[in-house]
Amino acid sequence: GMTPRDVLTAATATSAAAAGRPDAGRLRVGGPASFLLVDASPLEDITALRRLSAVVLRGQFLDADAVAALR
Repeated sequence: GMTPRDVLTAATATSAAAAGRPDAGRLRVGGPASFLLVDASPLEDITALRRLSAVVLRGQFLDADAVAALR
């Protein structure tokens, strides 16, 4: 089976490379920032990704209430 690290890599860097965007799916200085902030390590428990504390979407910070409003 896949480890949580394998799942995260497949969902980010590997899928971005397959879509022809190898730089997407990775955080880098000066790059566009879109990522999730969670309260627990998804490397230990992949379901932690369901418990968002915030999202940074193209550099804009959205707290948990703002994310909930988008749903």
